[in-house]
Amino acid sequence: MSTPVISSHGFDGNLALTTIAPTLRRLPFTSAQRQARLQWCRAHSHWNVTDWNRIVFNDVSRFELSLEDQRRRVWRRPGQRYDANLTVFRQTDRQPEVMVWGAISFHSRTHLVVIRCNLTAQRYVDDVLRPAVLPFMSRYHGLTFQRDNVRPHTAHVSTACLSACQTLPWPARSPDLSPIEHVWRIMGRTLQPARDVDDLTRQLDRIWHDIPQENIRNLYPSMPSRITACIRARGGQTRY
Repeated sequence: MSTPVISSHGFDGNLALTTIAPTLRRLPFTSAQRQARLQWCRAHSHWNVTDWNRIVFNDVSRFELSLEDQRRRVWRRPGQRYDANLTVFRQTDRQPEVMVWGAISFHSRTHLVVIRCNLTAQRYVDDVLRPAVLPFMSRYHGLTFQRDNVRPHTAHVSTACLSACQTLPWPARSPDLSPIEHVWRIMGRTLQPARDVDDLTRQLDRIWHDIPQENIRNLYPSMPSRITACIRARGGQTRY
C-alpha cells in the first residue's frame, strides 16, 4: 500500500487545490548494486546521443485494473486535509492486473506482449524473444538489444536465443536509466477506468501503438543526462 503525497497550490487564501498521488515505490539499493550502477555508468559516460540511438530499450510493466492510484484533485479549506468526504481511501487487497512487455527503438517499436503467467526463462524465449525480439532485430539492422540483469534474461536458454544479436548488459534494478519507463508512465496517465482485465488489455495495446514515434525519439537525448545523474548520485537513485 502506498502513502499519499499531498501538495497544495494556493487559491484565494481559503481554498487549496490539492493533488493526491502515490509515493514512488522503490526498493533501496544494496552497496553492491550501487557500485555496479556507478561502474556501468562510468563505462558508458563517453557515449553520445548517436550511440544511444542504436539501443533497443525494453522492459515489463504492470498495470492494475483499479485506477485509484491516478492523481485526484479536490478543493479543500484549511483544516479539511483529513476530512473523510475529501479523502481517497485506497484498497489494500491485491487488484487484478495486466503485465506487459514492450521494446522501443529510435525509429520503431515492437508489438506489446501480454505476459499471462510467471515469466520463466523458457517463457521469455517462447513469448517474447522468438515472436517479438528476433523479428524486430532482423528487420532493423545495426541495433543493440538492452538485456536486463534478471534471471529469465540472463539464463542460458535466453542467451543462446539472442546469440545472433548484439546485446547491452544492463545493471540490476535500474529502470531510472531507461527511457522506456517514461513510456509506461505515459500509458498509465492515458488509461481510462477499465471494466475488466480484457478491457484493460485492449486499452494498453491501443495506447502503446498510438504513442507518436516522435515522442519516443524525444526520449533518447535524455540518456547522457541519466548517466551523468547516476554518476553524481554515486550509483544511487536519480530523479528519472
